[in-house]
Formats: sequence, structure tokens, C-alpha cells
Amino acid sequence: MTASTVRYFVDSNLFLQCRPLEELDWSSWTGFDEVRLIVSSPVLREIDYRKNKGNDRVAKRARATSARFRKMVAVGQAPIHAANPRVVLSVEPQHTPSPELEERLNYRERDDQLVGALYAFSRRHEGADVRLLTHDTTPLFTAKGLDLVGDIIPDDWLLLPESTETEREVQSLRSELARLKKTEPSFSIRCVGPSNADLEEYRATHTWFEPLTDGQIADLMQRLKARFPLETDFGSRDPAERTPRQRTVLLGIAKDVFTPVTDEEIETYREEAYPEWLERCELLLRNHHLVLQHQAALLDFAFLASNVGTRPAVDALISIEARGHFQIQPLSSDDDDEEHRVEESEPGNLKLDELPRPPVAPRGQWKRTSTGGPGDAFRAIRTLQRTLDAIPSFATPRPHVDSLLLRPPSVLPTPRDPNAFYYKPDRPSSPQSSFSLSCDQWRHDDAEEPFDGTIHVPFDQDKTEGALFFRIQAGNLSESASKLVPVRIEIAHVSAFESAQAMVEKLVATPTFGVRLRSDDARTDE
Repeated sequence: MTASTVRYFVDSNLFLQCRPLEELDWSSWTGFDEVRLIVSSPVLREIDYRKNKGNDRVAKRARATSARFRKMVAVGQAPIHAANPRVVLSVEPQHTPSPELEERLNYRERDDQLVGALYAFSRRHEGADVRLLTHDTTPLFTAKGLDLVGDIIPDDWLLLPESTETEREVQSLRSELARLKKTEPSFSIRCVGPSNADLEEYRATHTWFEPLTDGQIADLMQRLKARFPLETDFGSRDPAERTPRQRTVLLGIAKDVFTPVTDEEIETYREEAYPEWLERCELLLRNHHLVLQHQAALLDFAFLASNVGTRPAVDALISIEARGHFQIQPLSSDDDDEEHRVEESEPGNLKLDELPRPPVAPRGQWKRTSTGGPGDAFRAIRTLQRTLDAIPSFATPRPHVDSLLLRPPSVLPTPRDPNAFYYKPDRPSSPQSSFSLSCDQWRHDDAEEPFDGTIHVPFDQDKTEGALFFRIQAGNLSESASKLVPVRIEIAHVSAFESAQAMVEKLVATPTFGVRLRSDDARTDE
């Protein structure tokens, strides 16, 4: 033994966790002529124990190491590195734990057995450079506590971490899943707001119009009654006649006859028309905040989704959900808007942003009558008809009777488009917490499909928060596609009184409706 020799009691991880000994870099030990790697009894037992534990990398390395040790039974050692330094592997099972340390070390632990063997060797070989070589922290500290030297195995000697059987199985499943996903539909989803900009968070301010108070409505109604009071002048109650300024020769001599208003007409005006006008005005004022709310900007959104995969999505289901204290509804379609416009234009429907004009009080009316007999008038009309029939541009062919009796052609129902989206079960007519659409076959590599909606917030709060959740499921989609967009909306409360007052003043500024006529100075419309 020379001073240039270092003896290492090696840990089992040198054989089980490191690259082969011949492939290791020993340049850090060039200060020694020889590095002797001693395999003591605890390490031999550890190797034998590990070789029978399964079929993972550690067990395989243990079996290979055990086979190598068996080949060394006859000679006891084997060269590892030729020079600078010379490295020798030496199997020396005679080195066992020192009995002196049985009270200080736990010899049921393999690491303590290794340190005990090193301690016993160092006591028998005073002055020799004997050290521990391991990659574990615990035996290093144990050796230091016994005034022994320990060196750590360099990290670059270690093999790359090996996947366990479970990890390899998971990786295999992931690879298979990735392969299957390439044969599935795949979706791209984005959300846009009112400005059509992409959104990761929906932020907005919404105006909520507060209804008029009972006192405000009473003041406005008093203003209308003062401007348009209940009429008491219903004109002359006596019949009258007069000669018209122009006479119609065709129908003979005519005269103007004044028919005064009847008691029934006056009663209808007083008891029905005027009270109903006041009632309609009050109803419009009381609901004016709803009209303003209807005209306010909508809190609309849209999810734009496209199938970017390699297969159509079969039996696709699209769900949009409001998560929070608000509701959603599909955006009105063009057909809905047209139907709404038709309803508002029907006779008898009021314009919701204007007050109706007050009814005109009945005052009697002038009517022109002919002094000729009924036969004269009839003959004059027949003469005019024959004259018009003689003009080609006025001749109108009479339809055949059979054409009037033909039944209208039957209309066949429109077949369902397999590539279109339909609300399931029906399009919601009011705000809901969620709504869904379905499509039999969502084609891939097509344009983005918009799914529009509006957010409806509660009126009794100053703000609301939550999220919009969009999800796509399909019969041939192994995992649903989804997008979550946080929602934060501030609610501004505004009174509808100022707008209602302007509506009243507009009606008040109009001239009095109807023309007051007396029977002695009334003029007949020509």
C-alpha cells in the first residue's frame, strides 16, 4: 500500500444508478496512482437482494452486476481503467460492520452496515486513505459523524431517470390517444364582444333605466289634462242646410245638410274615448323605462368556433352556459326583427316612444246630398262606367270562376339540413341560464360558425360577475372542447323621468287637434 492509493468503500448505487464503470470519467482522481473500488459484504447483500425484485432497470442492473462479481470469484479483482489513475474493482466480502458501533448505528439499515464496514477497515489500517463513495446523503453524514471521509458520486455519472412501468404505460396511452385524436374532429374557439374584438374577459357597463315614481306620473298626467282638457263644446245641436259653392252636374243638383252630434256620440267621447286616452298615456309613462331599456345597447357576445380537425363532428352538441348572477338568450334573428316590425306597424298598435293624440270631440258633420232621384244617380254612374270601359287602359279582364275556386298548392315541409345548427329543443324566447344547439354533421375545414347571444343582468345590483362557458361535444369526439370567459359588468342606474317629460312636452307643443265648427259658418270639404 502506498500513499498514492485511495481505497473507496463503494455504495451499491455505483452499480445500480450509474453508467458502466469503464465509461466513467476518472480524471478527477489523477492525483492518485491507483483508485481501488472495494465491494464490501453489505453491498454484495444489497446486490443479491435487488436482483430478485421485478424486472425494472434496477433489478436488471443488479443481475448484471451479480454476474460480474461471480466471474471475479477466482481472482477477486478486475481492472477498470489502465492508468492516470489506475482503477481496480475489488470484491472483498470479509469487510463487515464493526461490532463497536452496534449501539450507535442501526445495522438493520444497509447504509449503516456500509459505514460500519468502512469504520472497521479504517481502524485496522491506520494511515491508509480510506473513504466512502456514494450518491446518497444519509451515509455521507453518518460517516462524517464518525470522523470518516466521504466523497459523493458525480451527477454526470448517473443514468437518466428511467420511466417506471406505470409511466411507460401512461406514455403509451398518451401516444395512442394522440394518434386517435388525429382522426377526430378538432375545434378552434374564440369569443368576441360588441366591438368584434377577441375577448379573454368580458367587461362592460350597462345602463338600467329606473321606472317613474307615482308622483312623477301624476305630475305629467296633470300636465296633459291641463293642456288637453275634456271638451264641453260639441257645436250646434240644430240641423241645418245650405247650398254648396260648387255643383256636380253629373249627379244633379246637390245641397249640404248638417247633422248635429248625438247624445250617444257625446257619451262615447266622455265615457270611453277621453278616459281611454288618459289610460293609454299613463300606461306608456309607467312603462317608459322598459321602452328605453329596449332601445339601449345590448350586452351581446359571440363564440366563434370552427372544426379544424380532419373529420366532421357527428351528432355535435353546442352548449352555452351563464355561470353567475345573470342570464343569457340567443341574439334576435332577422326574422324575429321583421316580425317585431310587422307587429308594431299593425293598426291600433301605439308607438311606444310617443304619446297618443287626444280624441277629437264630436261636433256634428256636413254631408252633401243630391236633389235628383235615385234612378238619375244610378244612370249617371252607369254612363261613367261605360265611358271608362271604352278606354283600353281602364278595361279590366274578369277572372274565370274556376281560377277563383282553385285550391292553393300544398307546401311540403323543408327537410332538415344535416350541416345546419338547430336550437335544442327550441330557440329560447326569454333569458335562460343556458341554451343548446345541435348539428348532425359539423363539417371540418370550413368557415367559423358564430353562436351569438345577449347577457341579461339583474336590475337590483350595481355589478355582476361570473363567466360564460362554451362547450362542444360530439359522438366521435373523445374529449369535449370548451372555453371559459370571465364576465364583469358594471350596472349604472338612470331615471326615465327626463325622457318621459320630453315625450309629454312634445305632445303638449302640438296644436289642438280637430276643427271647431258651428253650423252657421262651417265649410264643406270639397
